[in-house]
Amino acid sequence: MLPCLNRTWWLAMQKAGMPFRAPHVIVYANTVKTPCGTERGTRGFYCGANEAIYMPFNVDFNNYKVNPIYTRAWMLNTFAHEYGHHVQQLTGIFGASFARQATMADPNLRLLESRKRELQASCLGSAYLGADAQFVPLKGELLTSWKFAVANAGDEFSNPKVRDHGAKVNHNFWSTRGITYRDPRFCNTFLSPPQFTY
Repeated sequence: MLPCLNRTWWLAMQKAGMPFRAPHVIVYANTVKTPCGTERGTRGFYCGANEAIYMPFNVDFNNYKVNPIYTRAWMLNTFAHEYGHHVQQLTGIFGASFARQATMADPNLRLLESRKRELQASCLGSAYLGADAQFVPLKGELLTSWKFAVANAGDEFSNPKVRDHGAKVNHNFWSTRGITYRDPRFCNTFLSPPQFTY
């Protein structure tokens, strides 16, 4: 999937007249130390400091043994989402959003900024999954599993309960918007009304 993501986003960046760098990808188990902190092996994430996507081996491997089709849909979505953060990094959105968030005194506004950043990454990832359907064909059971995954991912399920990624209704909205329009221009969460980023 990485070569396909690199080629697709390289072409998009070239069209926009912006430089492109491929991200590093690190599959990790248990605990990993990164320039962005230490992670205990439970989630995929992006670190802008070293432009690396981290994917958790243990969680995905164990889930794959239980339900391979759903796990594959989840892994595709997670990887595309984290790559969406890399696109934000390349375009300056990632750094600007974190810089703006750091100036906000109101913790609710800081969480809103985080949600806008995360929901945009979900939309960008889904736009890729829709645009590159020839190489990542989401259809049949895989598409059904993807739809279920994006409709049931949100802050309601986080532990501890932190409203930093968006409610499941909005995660579903932006993911569906991305895969439907297949165009990053439809992923501007930063200009959307508040009801689409809670």
